[in-house]
Amino acid sequence: MKKLLLIIILIVFNNEIYSQSNWQFEILGGARSTEFLIGDDLSFVGDAKIFYRLSEDSQLSFAAGYHEWSEKYGLNGNHFKAIPIFGGIRFQILKGLLSPYLSGEFGLHFISRDFIHQVYERSALGLYRLISSEPATEKKTIISFRFAIGTTMEFYKNIGADLSLRYSPIRYDYVYSAIASRGTINLYDLIFGLYYKF
Repeated sequence: MKKLLLIIILIVFNNEIYSQSNWQFEILGGARSTEFLIGDDLSFVGDAKIFYRLSEDSQLSFAAGYHEWSEKYGLNGNHFKAIPIFGGIRFQILKGLLSPYLSGEFGLHFISRDFIHQVYERSALGLYRLISSEPATEKKTIISFRFAIGTTMEFYKNIGADLSLRYSPIRYDYVYSAIASRGTINLYDLIFGLYYKF
């Protein structure tokens, strides 16, 4: 009887430890598109996140990652590589087997853009002739924000999964000869992750 009582106390104590976990580490990966995940080539995003619990329903977050995507606007398109560093907050809407949430983040994208730089010459007849074409790289640091809606599911003590849809607009002006970009690149991410609370 004493052994059974001791086992019950240990189980209750362990559950209390798990429920009081304030920190959470999460690894996420997924697909990115500039056309709401349809009609465009999908590319890769990967993030690592640390969360700190403020209350039962809210967490502070810090994230860093590596992202790639293509953006077709322009004469030859663009290929982007970025290292994002973001901080934010996540609000749990409901608690249960599935725990939906909303999150908002603010931070920096350290972006490298690969493109083909082309120079044209205009003739007296008003026609354009290509005079040079070569690969080029441009680097920029851009302030941005992102929003996400998703859900978590804890399938073992302090271990679970996270599925979310994330949106981030980036104000990025670039020029091909006399042709300018549309100014804003809309990024849509479908993300899956695994987390561990400690």
